[in-house]
Amino acid sequence: MGKYLRFGGLAILLYILFLLATIPADFVVRQVAGQLQGVTLIGPSGTLWRGELQSVVIKNRQVSNLTINNVKWSFSFLGLFTGKTAISLELNDESINGTATIGRTFSGKIVGHDVYLKMPLELMNPLMRKSRVQTKGTLNTQLDNLAWNGEWLDALEGKLLVSQLNVNASMMRINTDLGNYTIDLSLDDSQKMIAQVNGVKDKLGLAGNLSLDTQRKLSVDLTAKSPLPPEFAAAQAFLKKEGDRFKLTQTLSL
Repeated sequence: MGKYLRFGGLAILLYILFLLATIPADFVVRQVAGQLQGVTLIGPSGTLWRGELQSVVIKNRQVSNLTINNVKWSFSFLGLFTGKTAISLELNDESINGTATIGRTFSGKIVGHDVYLKMPLELMNPLMRKSRVQTKGTLNTQLDNLAWNGEWLDALEGKLLVSQLNVNASMMRINTDLGNYTIDLSLDDSQKMIAQVNGVKDKLGLAGNLSLDTQRKLSVDLTAKSPLPPEFAAAQAFLKKEGDRFKLTQTLSL
């Protein structure tokens, strides 16, 4: 008798999951729309299990007006049995494209795998208004492993690829092309985020590390070739000369 009850319970659970999976996407979007401050979801189609948005529009203090078109998702209900739900995302916008698998464990941890995102650096400029620095170029983000516990990262493994970087810093009268950079991302034993920077045929010969600890203190330890390009002559007053290279060491609180 108990055996049939268990099978019956499993059948009911699977049927409930089937009903949830086939909920229309437009119904789901209507339910969550009021909870997404500064985010508008347009043109939903499909179901909760597999669907698509015509566009996502983001408007807030950091991002004045960002539209991402052609956003697709697929939801994995298998995670309900393994303790980790997951959703696969795909972006096919003209300027932004990427894929990612994002999940949430029963303990509340956000995890990500195989995250790939390609976007123009100009989209980052609203975040740098106070510094009056504007950038151009392309940013490729490749994250193999990512875990966020709600307060800080538990795991980070991946890299950033910056290509054809142009920097316009009006306060320093600099507007120049700097080249290409690779930035390897990791988390050390003390939970510091480490970014190892290497220039690839770049104008400054930049190399070194950036680190961010759990107290949001950013440590900069970078070197650049000597002599610097003429447009960076004014910056030499803030740099220390070590051998045939300039060195920048600084700690900032974010």
